[in-house]
Amino acid sequence: MARQARPVDVLVSAIVQVLNDAAPLVALLEGLAGCRGLEVIVVNGGSRDDPASVCRRFGVRCVAALQGRAAQMRAGIACAGGMHH
Repeated sequence: MARQARPVDVLVSAIVQVLNDAAPLVALLEGLAGCRGLEVIVVNGGSRDDPASVCRRFGVRCVAALQGRAAQMRAGIACAGGMHH
């Protein structure tokens, strides 16, 4: 299981929007495992395939939001600890 960076260690926050994307999410999180200074926030827009359980396996934060790119990005940014402008 990948270690989630503490806020003081976070340089970059990656916001990943999902909607019924559990299988590709696994592959993505496997690829990102071990990246230092990276906080991954998965924003669920109403998936029926339980992305939260995938996130728990990888120690990644999963938040719920209304479906749609803008709503999901806003929700992710609101809880991001990395530098963003």
